[in-house]
Amino acid sequence: MLRVLIVFLCFIAMIGCSRQQYLSNDLNSDPFYFTTKKGTLYEFSGSVSQVTSQKISNILKHNQDVLFTANSNSLSLMSDNGSIIHRYESNQSIISATVSPDLNIYYFVNNLGELYKFIISDSNLVKIDIDKLYPLPSQIIFGKDNELIYHDHNFIYSLNLDSLQTEKLINEVMPIESIAYQKVADEIFFSTSTDGKIFCINKEYKAPVIYIESISASGSHISINNSKNEFYYTRSDFRNTTIYKHDFISRESNEVATLYNIQKIYNFSF
Repeated sequence: MLRVLIVFLCFIAMIGCSRQQYLSNDLNSDPFYFTTKKGTLYEFSGSVSQVTSQKISNILKHNQDVLFTANSNSLSLMSDNGSIIHRYESNQSIISATVSPDLNIYYFVNNLGELYKFIISDSNLVKIDIDKLYPLPSQIIFGKDNELIYHDHNFIYSLNLDSLQTEKLINEVMPIESIAYQKVADEIFFSTSTDGKIFCINKEYKAPVIYIESISASGSHISINNSKNEFYYTRSDFRNTTIYKHDFISRESNEVATLYNIQKIYNFSF
């Protein structure tokens, strides 16, 4: 009798787990994308679905419903239905990359710290004449006025693509997980890889200022949808990952979705 009861309880538990792969609290929320530790890319749109099995190192959801992805030797633009719009195959080892707001230029850093741009419209690869970027950037995004913003997990930098001048944006070492740029207020945010706190950068003093103080067990990722001025961030309890939507005006946060049995995500973009 005891054996039958144990089997029955295990069966009930399996059903519960299969039904709780995710929980969406905002059914009107836009789809978002994330990667796992192995670099596998997934989309969440009411449910979790795998986009590609390739090992993806960077992702960026564009406001034209185009997803930019990068791996160690290729850069791609993908439509929201999963079809490839453009793909660039490189013979170099790509460490981190991004795409321009007009979707015409890929920028990437190779394993030697060299910065390149690939112009899609004329299929032209150009090496940018600046000193090697070292430590190597982990994530690159666009800021304002033809500016790249990047981090190396310790500091955040900006690179003006017109003057080719680089500037360190914070003066103290921080355990940086991800960065995001808010176009409306011209603000740069970052999250930490330890406790998941979220900071805004004080540009005058080059100092981090706490913005969202809630704790995440395995760090936090952030993403800003500039076309809608929406801020999203993640929280983990070592078992599940919860996505929150933050209102810049009210400073309130609301749950969007919970990804059950996903302890941590490694790239995140709305």
